[in-house]
Amino acid sequence: MGDQLKSQRAIVSYQREELAIPKIGEVYKLNTPDGQTSQSVRVTSVDHSVVTFTYNNGFECVDFERHNIEMQISALLIETFPGARRTGKNANLVQTTQVADSSRYYSIQPVRLYYCRRPDH
Repeated sequence: MGDQLKSQRAIVSYQREELAIPKIGEVYKLNTPDGQTSQSVRVTSVDHSVVTFTYNNGFECVDFERHNIEMQISALLIETFPGARRTGKNANLVQTTQVADSSRYYSIQPVRLYYCRRPDH
């Protein structure tokens, strides 16, 4: 919800409570609605809380809860990415992804071969 403005170093999002909270190190790809611009962003810190919203459907007010998630990201946004509107139109697309340098690498060491000399008989 709400636009994520060019040069921001944080993203605010809302999601259903049953979904997993983003983790530090995860990478997301943001795409503008026209598909002309995209940017991969890595999460560097996460704060979240549960917020109650009220929606008037024309007949009554309905309360519902969502996670409010504030994510610090590793680089400034290169473009303004529009947030979802109540109709869901003109919102940017957010995809989970993993870029090569975000993988978890474990150390690799060459195997050392030792040869034992047999004493000559």
